[in-house]
Amino acid sequence: LLDQKDELLSAQTQLRRQMGALLEEPLTRRERPKAEEFLEAQLQKLLSQASKERTASAVGRVQDLLSKVKTSPAAVETKEVRDIEEQLKQANVQWKELEPIYVK
Repeated sequence: LLDQKDELLSAQTQLRRQMGALLEEPLTRRERPKAEEFLEAQLQKLLSQASKERTASAVGRVQDLLSKVKTSPAAVETKEVRDIEEQLKQANVQWKELEPIYVK
């Protein structure tokens, strides 16, 4: 792994940039908390770095992206997700009916 350290760091940087680019698209209500968590972690990492001058622009970009994520309306879930949520609701209703019998 030590031999590939530079390659891994480069890949990690590219992955973070790609994740940030994906966060500019509308997010669903399930994706939003994870995106906020990711951006807040990146912001804390940037703020903890010693050279504040070098990270100032990156901090600004991450803060802007975080505010967009928090204020943007949620994207509409796909039909498949809505169908699964409906099936889950129906299964919960059926379970509430069957649970007393199962407990006995």
